[in-house]
Amino acid sequence: MTDWRPADLVRLTAGVLDLTAPAAVATTELGHAPHRADVVIYRVLGARQVLQAWGTAVTGWGALGAVVDLAHLTSMVPVALLSRRWRRAALVQMTVAGVLLVAGVRRS
Repeated sequence: MTDWRPADLVRLTAGVLDLTAPAAVATTELGHAPHRADVVIYRVLGARQVLQAWGTAVTGWGALGAVVDLAHLTSMVPVALLSRRWRRAALVQMTVAGVLLVAGVRRS
């Protein structure tokens, strides 16, 4: 049995968008047309988001999603600080991960 919470559905939607329209999402987040490698990165991120959404919905472990979101948020800090090219996308990713982190902690 699955227990799809709003945060799971937001994460699932973001993941599906990253998987199915990575160039459009990347363009929005980066502020310019993505390179081929960027599209691959967005697809990988999308797959992770879909799996994470499914995992938290199936297990009901909001803490599981929160841990993954914390790791993602933390990994984006040096990207935002050190990469001018990726700064905007990293800040967007940090914001989304932070919101989903709080939602996951509240679910636990």
